[in-house]
Amino acid sequence: MEKICIFCKNAITDKKGHFSYISITCPNCGDYSITCDAIEDLPQHLEGKYKNKKHLISGLLREQSEYKLKNEVITSENYLEMLNSPKIPINLSEKIDKLLLYIHNHTSTFMGKVLIDHHQPAIAYAMDSKELENLLKALVGLIYIVEQQHIAGHPNIYFLTLDGLKRAEELQQQQIHISRFYRTTWWCILRGRFCSWSWFACDLDMP
Repeated sequence: MEKICIFCKNAITDKKGHFSYISITCPNCGDYSITCDAIEDLPQHLEGKYKNKKHLISGLLREQSEYKLKNEVITSENYLEMLNSPKIPINLSEKIDKLLLYIHNHTSTFMGKVLIDHHQPAIAYAMDSKELENLLKALVGLIYIVEQQHIAGHPNIYFLTLDGLKRAEELQQQQIHISRFYRTTWWCILRGRFCSWSWFACDLDMP
């Protein structure tokens, strides 16, 4: 098999075979696992009907890899479910938010430097390097980040501003509330109880 990622066409840096699937490390998509059948079957769909959406799968895989979330093994059957993931941004504003959170996640100290490789558009669910560059310009325009270094052919260096830090923390809190809502909803369903928004606002006797 060719050592290229079927989702973004980048050369993969690592590939390990298992009994029923292969673990892949892609510099753009991150770490993911996929069955051999899917590697053979999916390209015809990814280059056909879903050609304009495959970058969204790359973005989802990268986000799951970045946050060390459990990745389900990709098969010829379940890849369509990935496109319906609530994590996938539905507009440009949400892509900007995803990119801001990525930079925040890679910031170790206040105003710490973060290197951005334009050849990794999946960090923002971007379709290509050009869109990633435009999303970064949008963050600069919003004064959420500052570009410190721009050398052609090299990763660019950015750092968060105070406004960018505050916005990233707001987004993190929103994600926490959404996560709690889904956990609460499932808990209600399991207990056979009706769960409303007002009830969600109350403290629950969850284990």
